[in-house]
Amino acid sequence: MSRPNPLVLLIIILATAGIMAWLGVARGALFVSFYDGDVYHLLDIVFRMERGLVPHQDFVTPLGILGFAPILWLFEQGYGIGTAILMSQALLAAMLILPLWYAVWSRLSRVTGYVFAALVIIVALAITNGGTGPGISVSMHYNRWAWSIAAVCLVVALVPGRGFGVVDGFILGLGVAALALLKATFFVALLPGVAVALLLRRDISAILTAVVTGAAIAVAVTVMLGFSHWTGYVADLLNVSGSSVRPSPGLSLGQLVGSANSLGLILVGLLTYFWVSRAGHQASALALVLLVPGLFYVTYQNFGNDPVWLIPFAAVLMALRPAPETEHDGPGLRTAMAATALAAAVIYLPFAWTLALSPVRHVTQDASLYEPMLPERADDLFIRTDRARSLSAMVELDVAGSPWAKYRDAANRPPRAELAGVTFDACEVQAGTLAFFEEISNDLLQLADAGSLRIFSADLPTAFWLFGVGAPLQGGAPWYYGELSGLENATAVLVPKCAYDSRVRAIVLEELNAANLALRPIRDNDVYTLFAITR
Repeated sequence: MSRPNPLVLLIIILATAGIMAWLGVARGALFVSFYDGDVYHLLDIVFRMERGLVPHQDFVTPLGILGFAPILWLFEQGYGIGTAILMSQALLAAMLILPLWYAVWSRLSRVTGYVFAALVIIVALAITNGGTGPGISVSMHYNRWAWSIAAVCLVVALVPGRGFGVVDGFILGLGVAALALLKATFFVALLPGVAVALLLRRDISAILTAVVTGAAIAVAVTVMLGFSHWTGYVADLLNVSGSSVRPSPGLSLGQLVGSANSLGLILVGLLTYFWVSRAGHQASALALVLLVPGLFYVTYQNFGNDPVWLIPFAAVLMALRPAPETEHDGPGLRTAMAATALAAAVIYLPFAWTLALSPVRHVTQDASLYEPMLPERADDLFIRTDRARSLSAMVELDVAGSPWAKYRDAANRPPRAELAGVTFDACEVQAGTLAFFEEISNDLLQLADAGSLRIFSADLPTAFWLFGVGAPLQGGAPWYYGELSGLENATAVLVPKCAYDSRVRAIVLEELNAANLALRPIRDNDVYTLFAITR
């Protein structure tokens, strides 16, 4: 196997990163055309941190601080929030350059290495969450960041290197620690497989370096944020795992595994293990036994379910093929491994195409179709006006008094939700997020005590404070993750008449009723009801 030319490899990485990053920031602003609710969630967290609030200590989130700290740091350096989000991705790509170069140079062949390196950078710098649609967003950016880091770690761990054990260990220790601080599910999915691969190969220098590097990062974080950071992080993760809303934001695990779309993924995962084992790489094969279920779970747990793990798996298959002159199982094994790698690449190709084109789509957006996403706080972050202002909703037609009422019992509709004597019809907003926030916030601002309100929202998002209503709820959450987080510090409960997520609203109202709070409606209109909490 011929190594990639080190200079050509570096040029490919730098060129891909440079072009993608430049296209991202060339407009001097971030334009969002879909998944805007997730972007408000991102803004909610970053602006809480700007006020000095610390994740897992002052507010609830299952996401690690590393997904937001780079954005906050750039924002504090004077960049607009939209530009800071885009430049944070460029910062990640810059930090990936050397580890990615080393992983490819020390383990992959020329063509495989060049393609793998470009794809990892593309994943890191895309301006979309994935999928195959043309929309522009930075929704769930932390998933892409984690996948790009994980891809480098997987290649280093699964392919016996021609590099240096100390460097391998440093990259793995740094990468796995970064995943723990970015999104814990990736850490849980990768750590067992990576550890098994190193242990079975008896790569002592890599093991010791990885442990020391990871431990040093853990100590540094503890010194900066305190031990309560870790206990709070674990508590937030347990909160989500026990929630009836957040553990599977897309399909359930059973539905995903049993779907026709997953058949090819399951076969690729199983065949990767089988071929690697037959090729004689037992340490890597046993590591795959742990990695395949973990990576499949991460895919299931991430909304959109893009199988980004196919990128490193294809690279691993190509790298671990037996040499033509030494293949012990006949010429079929080498061909079979290449065919499986090709199948993985073909399955992932539509997703890769979407990611690669997203900066081009971003730079060619018609600015006249957009308006500020957060008018009072950001002048370089825009949302499509039709997306922001189209007040569409999903409602039930089979209500009492309608021609469809006679079908309601057969449809097994649940009773209307109720809280403190106020009933709420089933209604869920489908678009118009900016209008949703502005209409409710502008009405709340008419209250004499609007500035002192500490609102607990019976809905998925809680970003009304970004529009000038009070302050973020201490101990609360920027998104409903389960439990009535922060309710003990709230002065009021807000229930939208048409919820951003009607299922979440129903769950929260059920929990509020069970809490036996003393609630009194103080503002009730066609848009929302605000309840004062009497203590």
